[in-house]
Amino acid sequence: MDNPLPHKGKYHAMNRLVLDATTVIASIIVLIVAVIVLPSVLPAPYAYITAILLFIACMSAGGFYIGQKTI
Repeated sequence: MDNPLPHKGKYHAMNRLVLDATTVIASIIVLIVAVIVLPSVLPAPYAYITAILLFIACMSAGGFYIGQKTI
């Protein structure tokens, strides 16, 4: 029986551009949610600083993960 999958059993990683774009979109969603939710929990200045720090942490973790998987 023929294998219907075109990769012939070899593993091909996702395109790095797709992974980068997915990381950016997910990080922006985290930033928007944090900016909306955190001011109700923390004082406003601390909430916005925390939201920025969460965004940076999300971008850094995504970049580290992509670097580990694609290099």
